[in-house]
Amino acid sequence: MQAPAFRARSVPEVLDAGFQMVRARYGQLALISLIIASPALVLRVFLAGGQGEGFATLVQGVLTNYVIAAAVVVVSEAYLGRTVEVGEVLERVGSRFGSIWGAAFIRGFFLLFGLLLLVIPGIIAMIVTFAMPIVVMVEGTSASDSFERSRNLARQNWGRIAMTLGVAVVLQYLAMFGSGFVLGAVFGATTTTQVLAQVVAVLMAPFPAVVGTVLYYDLRIRKEAFDIQMLMESMGGETTQRRRRFAF
Repeated sequence: MQAPAFRARSVPEVLDAGFQMVRARYGQLALISLIIASPALVLRVFLAGGQGEGFATLVQGVLTNYVIAAAVVVVSEAYLGRTVEVGEVLERVGSRFGSIWGAAFIRGFFLLFGLLLLVIPGIIAMIVTFAMPIVVMVEGTSASDSFERSRNLARQNWGRIAMTLGVAVVLQYLAMFGSGFVLGAVFGATTTTQVLAQVVAVLMAPFPAVVGTVLYYDLRIRKEAFDIQMLMESMGGETTQRRRRFAF
């Protein structure tokens, strides 16, 4: 896949770029997601319908944070015109294990607290914290620093973030519910249907993270002239190559 042009995008363009990223990297995203979530899926098979099903749900919820982190790595590299191997993605996620969990915990706390107050504070919390997992993986910040960084990126862009991520999440859940309906029609209310529905949920989990990563770079272009920075780095690299070519 050719790297997207470094430019500010409208909300539909951010969503379209996210779809393109998913299409171009879906095989890799799906494989990595299944590898990371496999312990939870195995638990689903053995604990389905039993008292331990809640534990399997908890494990899957925790591992989903690492699925999201892996998707950020894949999409960020693709956005910058680079490719990354599955093993390297897993290694990078493993190296940021604590920070990923810390950012997820902080973000989850704000989302839960906001939703307990009312729906609107919960939406605000989602907007302000949207970039936390992305910043942890792309910029290598700590969990606590990622909150401040995400809040700064979100400032004066609440509407753009809410609209973009809102559409992404709605599409994700529509796909999950549609798949669940089809699975129920084919297999009925069986353990197989429940397990396959969770597999679908794992495969769908990266989509909002993919869109969020594109949105993260869009905000950096708007607020920090990231496109100019990348252009200057590209020109600097070309200048170095020319010097080496003509060196005696």
